[in-house]
Amino acid sequence: MTSPSQAVTAETLPVIVYQDVRVITTELLASLYGAEPKNLQMNFGRNEARFVDGKHYFKLEGEALKEFKGLNCTTDSGSVEISKHARNLTLWTERGAARHAKMLDTDQAWEVFERLEDAYFAKPSPSGPVQMGEGIRAIVLAARPDWAALVRYHEMGLTPAEIGKLIDCSAPTVRSRLRQLEQAGILVYEAKKGRPLGIPRVSMADNGPTLRAPASPKSPRRPGEPARPMTQAEHDQILELHRLGLSQTDIAKRLGRARSSIGRSLERATLERTAKGGPANG
Repeated sequence: MTSPSQAVTAETLPVIVYQDVRVITTELLASLYGAEPKNLQMNFGRNEARFVDGKHYFKLEGEALKEFKGLNCTTDSGSVEISKHARNLTLWTERGAARHAKMLDTDQAWEVFERLEDAYFAKPSPSGPVQMGEGIRAIVLAARPDWAALVRYHEMGLTPAEIGKLIDCSAPTVRSRLRQLEQAGILVYEAKKGRPLGIPRVSMADNGPTLRAPASPKSPRRPGEPARPMTQAEHDQILELHRLGLSQTDIAKRLGRARSSIGRSLERATLERTAKGGPANG
């Protein structure tokens, strides 16, 4: 579960956001209300029918909890400690906090809730993420290869459904993870289109992710002009898009390359697999 690293008030409460909604943990809410976490848990257990998941609270388990731990242990306004052994986590919305104040029915609970309304819940979540510095971003992605892969696929222009095929999860899960990475300032996610905006892209090297500037629109090659050399990063992208079932023509359009260069890249991959003793059509 969570425990505040130091005493907090309604005015200094670390901002925790889940699904674009400001929320608060059981431990922090109990501390502010002058109660024990078990008091809130017991009140919830006795009146669970009066609480609606997604309206009064969010219960995180499994992969959702793992992602939340990674992105919310440190916030701009303080720290939120989440035990690595916690198997589930309940986050209370403004309406959930109001229900608990009503059940406790103490002067402190009502006074604190009124302050939470004004100082915490009434303040809108940031309309746009604060982008993480490039150096810190590279360090974070180097430490989390799963995030680096998700960012790389997203910034290649893949849709959540396409990314899901590569990392073996559903499109809604991919969208949720992209929103969480956006909240952490790692990328900018345009939910309607699911496409990256103009921010630094990540290319994967042998020693981890490296940052590079967004590619400018590719202009058509003039007759007689030599083809631009194929980079290893582009070769890897071609193989990933090929794994998704895209045709050579579609890959060429997506990467701004000639169809013949896509074919040569795939032939190269086939030869490399054959040389290593793998299946030629793997």
